[in-house]
Amino acid sequence: MFSAVSPEGSREFEVVFGPVVEQIVGLLEAEAGILWLWEETAPAFIPLVCRGRGGWANPWNPSHTEGIGQGELDPCQHTLLFDDIPPDAPLPMGEQKIRSFASVPLAIGGRGSGFLALYSRRRGHFAPRDLRFLQMMAQLMGLTIEQVNSVGDRKGWEQHVHSEKLAALGTLAAGVAHNINNVLAAIVARTDLLLRQAQEADLKRWLNSIQQSALDGASTVRRLQDFARTETPESMIPVDVNRVVTEVLQFTQARWKDEAELRGIKIEVVTELTDIPLITANPAELREVFTNVVFNALDAMANGGCLTVKTRSHRGREKGPSVEVVFGDSGIGMTEEVRQKIFDPFFTTKGVKGTGLGLSTSYGIVARHGGAISVESEIGRGSRFSITLPIPAKLPRSREHLRVPADRRTGRILVIDDEPHLREVITNLLRLEGHIAVGAGCGIEGVHMFRAEPFDVVITDLGMADLTGLEVARKVRRLDPEIKVILCTGWNVAVSRADQEASGVDRLLEKPFRLDKLLHQVHELLRDVPQLDSRGQA
Repeated sequence: MFSAVSPEGSREFEVVFGPVVEQIVGLLEAEAGILWLWEETAPAFIPLVCRGRGGWANPWNPSHTEGIGQGELDPCQHTLLFDDIPPDAPLPMGEQKIRSFASVPLAIGGRGSGFLALYSRRRGHFAPRDLRFLQMMAQLMGLTIEQVNSVGDRKGWEQHVHSEKLAALGTLAAGVAHNINNVLAAIVARTDLLLRQAQEADLKRWLNSIQQSALDGASTVRRLQDFARTETPESMIPVDVNRVVTEVLQFTQARWKDEAELRGIKIEVVTELTDIPLITANPAELREVFTNVVFNALDAMANGGCLTVKTRSHRGREKGPSVEVVFGDSGIGMTEEVRQKIFDPFFTTKGVKGTGLGLSTSYGIVARHGGAISVESEIGRGSRFSITLPIPAKLPRSREHLRVPADRRTGRILVIDDEPHLREVITNLLRLEGHIAVGAGCGIEGVHMFRAEPFDVVITDLGMADLTGLEVARKVRRLDPEIKVILCTGWNVAVSRADQEASGVDRLLEKPFRLDKLLHQVHELLRDVPQLDSRGQA
């Protein structure tokens, strides 16, 4: 082995990797996380970065003839996962009473020079999917160290600190987003099933509200993935701004009505919504903008007041026709100094309760829509937010309402997903539509089931512990070249079109998805599938 970093460099690496390791520990609910690098002069593994309970670990030299650190248990060469470790095991964690241990190698310059390790006092704490996430982070850390070692001057190092810290946090964001998407997918799918059975109007309204909130959460997650450079922007669709305003006031009613009444104050909401043309927009992003502005107005009216929302259209000679949405409040207002900074990232007047990201995010969303947002305010006289959005010359066709083909066929469908709740709801839906649907809890099980009996369509998750969805697609394609495959993913466009074609994937479905969209894809594929009795099955 060789020394991966100098003692001076180790202090700088704490700046870069400290926050990242801390977030990993929190995300995986671990006892501690340590980035270990080999130091030839010691010779020992040095705990370069340590986060979690227990404080700093001591340098570790795997001098034991048996146990961790030797042969197939060398953490610099192999990924390790232990569910139940005896208390006296030779672990690099000082005196901590660790029962679960997960580590992934850290390669620098093509050589194993360290490892990233997570620790827990609980048995069976870590899962194989955690290892995939850690491998992704360790790969990025290794590349960062390689680049930093090649930088000789201080200015160059600081540039690397900035860019690589953002890249590391972006990768972390992508992993978090994937897990959240799996949760949201189950919520969206189950509310879809309930909506198919619900009869009462009020129940349907609240189910639609729950589902819309989950879909909006998914849109926020996609922007988190965009920060990690794993997704391209969504195309716009025709949107009724008045409808979006009405939905936002319904979603925020708990704040301006229920919560206000509990506090003994009254907030009146007045709307003046005129007949305006449709615009081209992302409805979830518009809801986020309007919600941020409404919450900002409510915070300014701590003792009650009036919130007025108006919409109108303008012909616009220079910039073209537009729709304007105005939110006015009778709150405390703001100084000119605050008004000029109100859209700056991380600027907040709410102390620890605010993040300073709501209005800056809104500014970016409006700008992406080709619009503008401005604010007028005076101390003691409230504030007035104005949002203008362009009216397009031609509206694109909406993709939100997908109809099942009238000449639909039923078929035999294999659903492979290691998330039991989502697998169950998909199979139940397909059975309600007249299909024969069978579920498998992992990739290997799914391939075995495919060998045992014929299927028309395979729906498989991308990220599973044993086989990825792409590997499943390749294997079932070899068994039946005419099989149709739908790949579901919470990573969004992490799968390139070339990879899809090479693996034999016919459709890509991003989580969370509406069940109507899944049914539409299934029925489209079934129209092109020959009858099973006319196909050979290997």
